[in-house]
Amino acid sequence: MVKLFSCKAHDGDYFWLRYKHDEEKLYHNLVIDGGRKANAYDFYEMLKHICKNGEQIDAMVLTHFDQDHIMGMFAGLQKAQKKNYIPKIAALYLNTGKGYWKHHQSLEGSEPLPEETVKIPMTDAPGYSANDLKKLTDFLQEYGLEEHICSYIVQSCEEIHIGNAKCYIISPSDASLKDLIQNFSDFMQVSPVTPYGGADPEWSKPLDELSGYDTPEDTSLSNGASIAFLFEFEKIRIAFLGDAYPSVCIDGLLKLGYSCKKPCCVDLVKLSHHGSKYNCSDKLFQILRTQNYLLSTDGRSGKLPNKTMIAKLLHSCDSATIYCNYSWWKKSIYSSFFTEEDREKWLVTGNLNLIELSSENTSETVKSGLELYGFGRGW
Repeated sequence: MVKLFSCKAHDGDYFWLRYKHDEEKLYHNLVIDGGRKANAYDFYEMLKHICKNGEQIDAMVLTHFDQDHIMGMFAGLQKAQKKNYIPKIAALYLNTGKGYWKHHQSLEGSEPLPEETVKIPMTDAPGYSANDLKKLTDFLQEYGLEEHICSYIVQSCEEIHIGNAKCYIISPSDASLKDLIQNFSDFMQVSPVTPYGGADPEWSKPLDELSGYDTPEDTSLSNGASIAFLFEFEKIRIAFLGDAYPSVCIDGLLKLGYSCKKPCCVDLVKLSHHGSKYNCSDKLFQILRTQNYLLSTDGRSGKLPNKTMIAKLLHSCDSATIYCNYSWWKKSIYSSFFTEEDREKWLVTGNLNLIELSSENTSETVKSGLELYGFGRGW
């Protein structure tokens, strides 16, 4: 049994996998990212639940350093520490500059390091001074996590075993990780602004027309170094793409022996970068095959998801179900997102199903043994 919880993480990512064999009493726990700082309470509640059940976290994965993926984890740990609800954390997967240079047995880029640019607020107050911040490395050391860090995670890694599950890394490549580490001054750069609230000219075009559009690839160095992997447990296979580049994921899948002629068939794909058209491609959807997708975004201001991404997705599988942690398509700003032609061909017929994961008490069954849940208040 695999239970996947998708948190209401605003415009970020935060996932919690619970899984076990039928004969096992306790669940294994795999935590992927932690959302925004506003998700601190959600992260705390998860840690509390794991503690009270007498379980451990088999692994936490920080896909990359962007704040919409990591800050909820840090703030949640702080809350849990005050209540003594931090379970054993067996491993932390996080690419660091220190880990990269150690792997390559080089001191070339030993100082400064990208992880040193990440600062963690050390107070619950809405405002804080420089003295209230800690470096990421100091924070992890304080929580006893530094000794458990797996700090060089790239495509060439052998399969990783996490609580009876197997994980296969498909991103980043050594080259994309090196690109971030050597150019980390651009690490926290602001992404280019995309059209907002109905102003996007793509919205006026039907999905069928958009499916053939060529789009450039994401240029964020941080996203290029994002961890993406295949999760396998019993007969369940899920692809978690983080915010990874499509070209890097394709290369990783090819290295695992997959191709357009020999696709990697999975039960669910967590779409990269909250449904951005710059983080998908026709070839990626041809190699990584499914009819079930997971999308993490609140659709704020009409920015994400991109309509072209959905068009390319449908072009690869003809019909699809997209599970979402928010019903973004019901917002008034998305009233013109689908054309009348789109509605008649895709929505009315059920060839495109948009489903909100409502709460931790109500599940959506993807297949026997795989249940999806929504959770969190996202305060």
